[in-house]
Amino acid sequence: MCSCAPAVPPIARTQKVPLGMAAPESLMEARLPFVLTHTKIVYDTGIMAEKTSTVNISFREDLLKQIDEVARIESRSRSELVREAARMYIERRRRMDAVIESIRETVRQRGITEEDVAAEVAAVRAERKQRRS
Repeated sequence: MCSCAPAVPPIARTQKVPLGMAAPESLMEARLPFVLTHTKIVYDTGIMAEKTSTVNISFREDLLKQIDEVARIESRSRSELVREAARMYIERRRRMDAVIESIRETVRQRGITEEDVAAEVAAVRAERKQRRS
């Protein structure tokens, strides 16, 4: 074993630990950080896995309770739920950026000015106001 490898018993390196279970005794004694999850604890074991990083995120208590409730209902870990939320946000952001860029391109191609937009907005508002009366 490489001298740079963490001094963790081999069983802990690939052990699956369900959310809510206590950390194995050997890890507690070593005072190592331990994340309770249903995924593998990955060190350098030769197992092909995506490289992951552990991050600390602060949530208000009420939001954390909602996250935990949804995770429980969906039989997912908190980490899975937050990862999926991040992926969905990033994808939605990319789609919105593409829509905005498309609009900007259309504006450039058609030579639309701010004055044109203001005039159109004023016309639509006037039409709505007239319909209400």
